[in-house]
Amino acid sequence: EGAGGLLVPLNADFLMADLAKDLESPIIIVTRPGLGAINHTLLTVESAKKRGLEILGIVINNFPLSPGDCEKTNPQEIIRLTGLPVIGVIHEDKMINVEQGNIGSIRQNSVGSFVPQMGGSLDIGSFLNSLNI
Repeated sequence: EGAGGLLVPLNADFLMADLAKDLESPIIIVTRPGLGAINHTLLTVESAKKRGLEILGIVINNFPLSPGDCEKTNPQEIIRLTGLPVIGVIHEDKMINVEQGNIGSIRQNSVGSFVPQMGGSLDIGSFLNSLNI
């Protein structure tokens, strides 16, 4: 999706979406897990489809270790409403500190954060079942 999202301008008249289109590159939509995620994701999917972009799937970023009701139900609703697969779930990591250059445990956890088609070991069915919805 790129830094900041699909509709972030790279210059005065060229968006991240334009770059993906020019490169004929499929995209991955990264969304947050909580309140507003469904709206954000649906708007991004709609925008990508209108531009003729191929969407590989959705990654949910910064998924809380103790999810609330919203975080528990959003992944399944996003799948249902978009018809797209969730191909990754990256859990929150309180050790990440951009200002200090600390990437936390992202390297150690990356394989378990993505589905096998993306080189990982995440079983999305088991993840969804673990949310007890």
